[in-house]
Parts: sequence; C-alpha cells; structure tokens
Amino acid sequence: MKRFASILAIACGALALAGCGGDSKDRAEDLDDPVDKIDLDDPEIRAKIIDEAIDRDELRFKEEDGQRLAYLKSQQTPFTGWSKWTKNGRIYSLIKRVKGKVMIMTIFYENGLRAYEATFFDTKDELLNSARVWKPNGEICPVSKVVNGSGVEVIYKQDGTEEYRDLYKDGICLIDGFSLVVAEKGLNAFYTQFRSKTSTFPDGGDLSEKSPA
Repeated sequence: MKRFASILAIACGALALAGCGGDSKDRAEDLDDPVDKIDLDDPEIRAKIIDEAIDRDELRFKEEDGQRLAYLKSQQTPFTGWSKWTKNGRIYSLIKRVKGKVMIMTIFYENGLRAYEATFFDTKDELLNSARVWKPNGEICPVSKVVNGSGVEVIYKQDGTEEYRDLYKDGICLIDGFSLVVAEKGLNAFYTQFRSKTSTFPDGGDLSEKSPA
C-alpha cells in the first residue's frame, strides 16, 4: 500500500480544485455498499461512482495509532465514501474508504482506461487483499493476479511495455519491483521517467504521503 501511494505521489505536484460542497458527505455515501458487492466492472456503476465521489482536496488526513485516516475537512469522524483525483476533466484515481481506511483503489491511465484495481483487508496496515491490472489498450493483464493477499502484479508504462513486477504473500509485498527500479535507476531518473513517459499514477502531494486520494 505504501509503495503504491508513493507511485501515486510521484507524477505531479498538488492540484488546487474546487472546495467542499455542503452535501458532499451524503453524495459520497449514496454508494456505500459492502466492498465485495460493488461491481466496478459495470461501466454504469463505475461512472456513477466517479460522478458522485468527492474530490480528494475535500479530505484531510490524520495519524491515529499508527494509521493514516481520512476525514472530510468539515467532519470530526473518519470518512466513509468515495473520493477521486482528477485533472483537466480526466479521472486518475478513485478510492473507497471505510472509517477513514482505504478499502478499494482504482488507478486510471491517461486515456481513461483502468490501469490497476486493488482491494485491501480491513486491518491496521491496510494489507493488500486482491489486485487486477490492465494494459493501456484495455486488455486485462494475463500475469497479474492477487487473491487473498497472495500473487503477482505487473505495472505497465503508458506505451504498454512492462515496468516492473511485485510479488505478494498474505497481503505483504515480498518482492517490491518499484524499490528495485529506484535502486537501479535512482529516484530522480524514475521520477523523470514517470512524468515524461507514463504519468500512470498522478496524484497531489509528495513522496512522504502514505495514502493516495
């Protein structure tokens, strides 16, 4: 989770978007179905979620007992609902939180197609539960498959070539391809590459952030 949050934070700086509307909490929770009941493969459901999700700039984050929880800026209880990160009318990330914790995360390519989708166990460390990956042309990755916290995921560049792979066991990343690439190429080279060639994971913030949207 932390590794993907870093990727999300790499591609661009903070983006100033619209402020919080008075009904944002109600809008976000209209789609508050159990995580395993949400069919994000249905384009109509996904479009409705994107339309009604609040903007990530309406959230604030607070460290509590070793966890980074999300709150609406106008609320004192952890946020439950959907948030999104957009730029110039394009959707880049869509996240479902329950009581402030990330439960579902979808990342999109610049062409609007899904790049990565993950669910997380309801644990303190938000361990990975499942993951699916798509190529930039919309084809499902035949290699990527994480089920019950175990499996492999492949991360692609915008041109469809493979960037790296991660290996998970019981929700924990055993082989962290992102860190290996950074170790080999250096963080500055990786940052430049993702800005100029992929921009798959744009998000506001900096590398110290632990949660993407």
